[in-house]
Amino acid sequence: MMRKILILLILSSTSLVAQNYARGYNSEKLEQVRDLLDPICKGDVDYCDCLFNKVVSEIPFKKLRNPESIGLLTEIVNSCQREFANYAFDPDKPAKLSISSNVTLNPRSRGVLFDRDTIRIPFVMENYGLGKAYDPSIYMELSTKQSSEIDFQKKTVIADLSPADEYNGELYFWCRNLVPGDTLTLKIYGEDASGAVTDNIDTYNFYTPLTKSKELAFYPADPQLISKGTYKVNFEISNTGSVPLYYLDYEFGLNEKLYANTSPDYIDRITANQFVFNPAQFDIEYLALGNVVYPGEMVRGEFIFSVPGAFNDPDIELSILFTDDERWTKKGDHVLISDYEGFQQRVNSQSIALNTSIFSSYSDVDDVAKTADIDPSSYAVIIGNEHYQSDDIYAVKFANRDAQVFQKYCQNLLGVPAENIEMVLDGSIGQMNEALRKISNIVEQERNAVVYFYYAGHGWPSEDSEPLLIPSDISVNQLENAIKLNEVTKLFRRNPDTELIAFVDACYASESFAKQTRSVIIEIKEPLVSGNQILFSAVSQNQEANSHEESRHGVFTYYLLESLKDKGGKLTMSELDERLRLNVTKYVNSKSGLKNQVPTVHVPADKQDKIEKWKIAD
Repeated sequence: MMRKILILLILSSTSLVAQNYARGYNSEKLEQVRDLLDPICKGDVDYCDCLFNKVVSEIPFKKLRNPESIGLLTEIVNSCQREFANYAFDPDKPAKLSISSNVTLNPRSRGVLFDRDTIRIPFVMENYGLGKAYDPSIYMELSTKQSSEIDFQKKTVIADLSPADEYNGELYFWCRNLVPGDTLTLKIYGEDASGAVTDNIDTYNFYTPLTKSKELAFYPADPQLISKGTYKVNFEISNTGSVPLYYLDYEFGLNEKLYANTSPDYIDRITANQFVFNPAQFDIEYLALGNVVYPGEMVRGEFIFSVPGAFNDPDIELSILFTDDERWTKKGDHVLISDYEGFQQRVNSQSIALNTSIFSSYSDVDDVAKTADIDPSSYAVIIGNEHYQSDDIYAVKFANRDAQVFQKYCQNLLGVPAENIEMVLDGSIGQMNEALRKISNIVEQERNAVVYFYYAGHGWPSEDSEPLLIPSDISVNQLENAIKLNEVTKLFRRNPDTELIAFVDACYASESFAKQTRSVIIEIKEPLVSGNQILFSAVSQNQEANSHEESRHGVFTYYLLESLKDKGGKLTMSELDERLRLNVTKYVNSKSGLKNQVPTVHVPADKQDKIEKWKIAD
């Protein structure tokens, strides 16, 4: 009867023109709605008012005659029944059941079902009828096209439901042995002992991976000399297969005469040169993985080893053995250092060179005298990504030189101690994140620290139009793994006393990594900075960054260095902004074939009036 009255309500209001008050209701129409609702609420004033107010406020008059409004009208009736349940129920009338459910997939699975997945399905069953629902049950029907094995409970009995009552619960199914490329269809509905069936059936489709392949990729970085004969190796382990890997063991082996350092908690030595890596002890973020690495996910780590003086092998080699709980293994050998004796000589010569000159000078900005006193509370993260491992991504001209010279400026003009600088050239995801994490963890515990962040390399827009910094070890198909510029600045906001001065010689634009430019173009999402932060960007929106061929630098970086050198690092943010905009614009306009480029400064809204006194270095 209730449903018939609701349908009558919808069909009765077709000839009136909506007016510009009360959501299209004039006084006549409002009265008409009250008359039509009165038989439903049977004169109960509160119940009638609830129905009337909800209908008029939630459904425009024009929409009353639309069939899709029936569902909303039914929801309104159910809602008011629950709120004002003091009208007479009729136990002789049948129950009326509805069900709503929601499948919760593991976000790490990216919408695909895998063996061992447990799928949660919260549901609500409601009785909106006038009679009681006795022994109501929830039913699951699960069918597959290719006979994948799924465990689930077909029937779940719940407690009796009085009129206007509802029951909240959860259903589950477990993926045991899925056939690759299979499609699973799930139907959920309810029924009580009298045969009353829910007026809806919730249906879901799920998909399995197209293949079941297990694969890991191991990426060791070049060893870093941390003291005489002692090296640190950062590495990344990526699940490049199509299925998750559970309870992985990470076992490594070095040349027999080498020694693995066991001081960190995350290294367990088997023999002098063999050890096991425990990622949960190394990186707290790994704990969230729950002993399973899904496709596309990455584990990061490091180890330290020592080389005795008597070591005379030509190469330093690393063997890997990865094993999951199903005894699948991945073995491999990697040459960490080729020609160890020659490598030692190169390292020694590089160490000497760092105290004099990094490389041959090409321009007036490459060399700068030391004029600043050491400031132990200043830090720097410097990244230059010139060469990319993927053939799809062009090299960024002079990016490494830009970073190297900026490092010299940090030490000589800005007073940053050498040990407080994290320098990364052609950095991988792991190397970039490690450098950022190391400095951010330090300054989080300090008062009034100053951090200089410099990046030269490719940029790219994310799917939600955020600027990305592109590591050297990802392809154009892996850009979701790049580093968000907003996440970089966010790292250094964990301590509100930290001051961040950032320089980014990249653009965030175009639809490809152009060979002659430094990146890509987007509408930059603001704000990129807040608190005690300021960001100088090489470009304005919808522009590309150019190279300064004469100096072998980026145009932005060249004039940044020139300004710092000219003023000995002691210039205000507004002075630097003005010099960069003037000089960069003037240069690109004087050269044929260069794209428009106007540097931009990003300042928090509450710091706009302070940049005339805010200095790069005191």
